Amino acid sequence: MHIKLQFKVERSLGDPLIKIMVDDTIATYDGPCQDLFEFDLPLTVGEHELRITHYGKKDQDHVYDDQGNIAVDKHVEILGIWLDEIELVEELWEGNFFPVYNPAYVKDLKNKGIEVPYSIKPNLYLGHNGTWQLVFNYPIASWLIEKRTNKAKVSGADWQSTDEALLLEVKEYFSTAPDLKWNIR
Repeated sequence: MHIKLQFKVERSLGDPLIKIMVDDTIATYDGPCQDLFEFDLPLTVGEHELRITHYGKKDQDHVYDDQGNIAVDKHVEILGIWLDEIELVEELWEGNFFPVYNPAYVKDLKNKGIEVPYSIKPNLYLGHNGTWQLVFNYPIASWLIEKRTNKAKVSGADWQSTDEALLLEVKEYFSTAPDLKWNIR
């Protein structure tokens, strides 16, 4: 499988460190984050996990403004992922980030009555140390066809069905909708 990853990297305070892995056994990169990575991996048919770990961030890896807000933050942002030359679009937002919080940060938030989440989803901003992971199936094309086929949004709801059934559901939805009157001048 061919994997391409594109990042936006904040380097003002030094290069963020990342590790890229597929599953538990295949480490493809470990070191300073680059803007673009491409590599090929042999994968078996079935479920896999892409993991991007941001690590090595320290307390001094932020710059604060006069109001105490973070003005510069050493981080990595995932801009795009392509698997076998197919760009992930909405699937990118299915990734889950498991931050490893700085203990002083957690203590400060708890003193303010704020609990930190165990994981953050959707999230493509890796500001804390932690691991972002996406579960996918190989072959990619089959997985994406299954996920994307016959999917439509009507009135904010996701409908997944065959084309004929979807057409009937849409007709039913619009047949029960109130008439709309247009004022044309």
